[in-house]
Amino acid sequence: MYVADWEQILTAQHPSFIYPTRIRRKDIVVIKMLHDKFRFPVAEGALVPNYYNSTILDFDTTFKDFRPYGRRSRAPRPQAETEELLEKGDPLGSSEQAQNLSAEVGDDEEIVPTVQPVEPEEDYWMMPNNDLLIRHHVVPRRHLHVPTSESCPFPIEWLDVKKETFTYLDHGDSHWIEDCWTADDREGTSRELDEEFLGRTVYTLLKKKPMPGYEYQNGRLTKVHKETSRPEHIFSNNWVRMGANAKRESQAYWAVQGPIRDRERRMSGREANIRLEDYEQYDRVVNDTRQSLLQKPRQRCHV
Repeated sequence: MYVADWEQILTAQHPSFIYPTRIRRKDIVVIKMLHDKFRFPVAEGALVPNYYNSTILDFDTTFKDFRPYGRRSRAPRPQAETEELLEKGDPLGSSEQAQNLSAEVGDDEEIVPTVQPVEPEEDYWMMPNNDLLIRHHVVPRRHLHVPTSESCPFPIEWLDVKKETFTYLDHGDSHWIEDCWTADDREGTSRELDEEFLGRTVYTLLKKKPMPGYEYQNGRLTKVHKETSRPEHIFSNNWVRMGANAKRESQAYWAVQGPIRDRERRMSGREANIRLEDYEQYDRVVNDTRQSLLQKPRQRCHV
């Protein structure tokens, strides 16, 4: 059996950097949850890989080569070849495909047909885990996104004040913008960029109060070290790889942004964690929201 390490999944910057370990069957101790059920930490959002909000996946898709053959996407057929098959009366190239697949795929292996995804025509929401709520912008816009109770599929009072906007603009400071959406919501305004953009806005969900000695930093459960000089917005695994100049810049950035977040939490009446009396309702709403967005991954909204 192959097992992926929890810490490695948590800190990997890319799926191809996760290396499963082979363990003998007799060395495995099976532990189930209540009601004799297994737990799936990635699916339920308890284990959140670091690359969920990383733009590297937009450019490096080599991790898809690690999927089983039957689940890989086939390359599109050239236009000239498609026209030739249509003239011969074999639009799907069934005879050729049967020969190729019989040589490459065993009789007992399932062949999964390729389905081309439907390109969305309007902005939509996604909730990839129990930590992030993402608004994808496929319609050109100038104003940064600000959630409202009417347009957001998740209660906005359980969203942290910080939001990150990733755009496809490649100049100045417009590619990545971090600010507090609560300030715009309170004033009834939103920042306008110099030109239209596409991209996504990432919101972080508030979490339950962690165990003693831990706290949620930037949405990730982190052990607190009093002597550390690492600012809260930098993950510990990234901090150890940063140079001296980059660390100083991050510290200077957090010296400004940290107090801004604290002030916004006070002004918006938000606490650092979910209140104890809301735990049960919070779990139910998070699960229902994820399920609804999985069933309707392109929920439309005109905001």
